[in-house]
Parts: sequence; structure tokens; C-alpha cells
Amino acid sequence: MDAKIRKKEINLFTLGTGIIFFGAWMLIKLAISVLSIIPDINKTYSTAEIIIAVLFILAIAALIFLIYLYVGVSARSESKGKRKKPVYLVVTVILILLTLLSAAADISFIFNPDVSILEIVTALLIDGTSLVFLIELMVNAIAVRKERKKEATA
Repeated sequence: MDAKIRKKEINLFTLGTGIIFFGAWMLIKLAISVLSIIPDINKTYSTAEIIIAVLFILAIAALIFLIYLYVGVSARSESKGKRKKPVYLVVTVILILLTLLSAAADISFIFNPDVSILEIVTALLIDGTSLVFLIELMVNAIAVRKERKKEATA
């Protein structure tokens, strides 16, 4: 096997692992954020309303984590030579768009006096890193597919 394709496969495996960890980080971060605001909203809403809202938000976060998990596991699987359908690449593009929206939302918090600039910068760094991982995953997955196709026809 060509060293060039092997390097891209190793990158794809590593990026897949990173995507899984970013998904887990997002789930943990959202859970902590939601749980930390409960005392503030406890004065306004009933306990039942808070429980329903928290469960709904955490269910959405779990769904997003499963999407990250799917992309990461698919990338790792493809890096090992297993043929994957291109669906996970389409999902990766969707995650790239969602990450860009998240970064835009982080930037909008600059004008909110309740949010510290350190929190905004940290969120932007995490979103930026996630964006780089997702784009690199796309580039490496496409490159691995092209190299394998070239190898198969040769």
C-alpha cells in the first residue's frame, strides 16, 4: 500500500476519534450549562416545566452526540478499509454548517454583558477547532476514496 494513502488513513482514523470526543464534549458542556441555570429559572417556572425543558434540551444534545458518534465511527471504519456509504460525508457537511452557526451565536454573545469575554473566546476556540477537524475529515475521506479508486482501476 502506498505511504501517501496510509498517512491519509491514519489521519482519518485520528480525526474520527477527535470528532467523537468533540461530540462528547458538546454533550457534557450543554448538560453543565443547562444544570447551572436551573437555580436562576427556578423562580420563574414550575418544577415540572423545568424538568420537561431540561429533558428536551438534553434529548436534543444526545441526538447531536449520536450524529457526531456516527460521523466519527464511520470515518474510523473507512480508515481501516471498510467501504462506507457517502452519507456520513453529507452529515459531516451538515455538522460543518451547524458549527459555523454555533460560532456565529458565540460571536453574538459579545454584546451580552452577562457573558464574560473569556467564555466567548473559549467557545470560539472550541468551535474553530471542531470546524478544522470536520473539514480535515472531509478532505482526508475524499482523498482516501480517490486513492483507493485509483488503486482499484490500476
